[in-house]
Amino acid sequence: FGIQFVDRSFGPILPLYIEHVGVTSSRVPLVAGALFSIMAGTGALGHHFCGRLLTRLSTRAVVAGGAAVAALGCALLGATGNLAAMMAASAVIGIGIGAAMTAAYTAAGAVIPSGAHGTGFGVLTSASLTGMAVSPVVAGFLGATGIRAVFIVDVGLMGFLALIVRSEMISSD
Repeated sequence: FGIQFVDRSFGPILPLYIEHVGVTSSRVPLVAGALFSIMAGTGALGHHFCGRLLTRLSTRAVVAGGAAVAALGCALLGATGNLAAMMAASAVIGIGIGAAMTAAYTAAGAVIPSGAHGTGFGVLTSASLTGMAVSPVVAGFLGATGIRAVFIVDVGLMGFLALIVRSEMISSD
């Protein structure tokens, strides 16, 4: 839930934020599209490299580390108005979220009994989709209070998730 909540929180506010930091209105769609594509593309890389990470690290370490990396990217994105830094921050967010999601599904696969995979992954996917569904509405309300509020909440949520996973998750490996 938390990982997808943060991942989808940028949808309603990123174009507004891009305009807020000085990108001309005519370029906002292009810049927003590029940043979303960078997040998605590096998220795919995070998914891919997560497999290699999981041969050396526990699922707990990768989920917590991915969340911490995503928190760092959110902080950078919310703190800068520089386009190159925004692109770098988007890449960091994508890699962190991609690795964390793959590790979370890997951890679930290791603890869900084989006869209950359908139900278990159904519940896990429902939680993820709920985060995706709720996030844009919450981000819209937060953005109405201040355009950077979404980034502050995202940093806090991902940081909290990293700490909770690191201290409470029972690693399956």
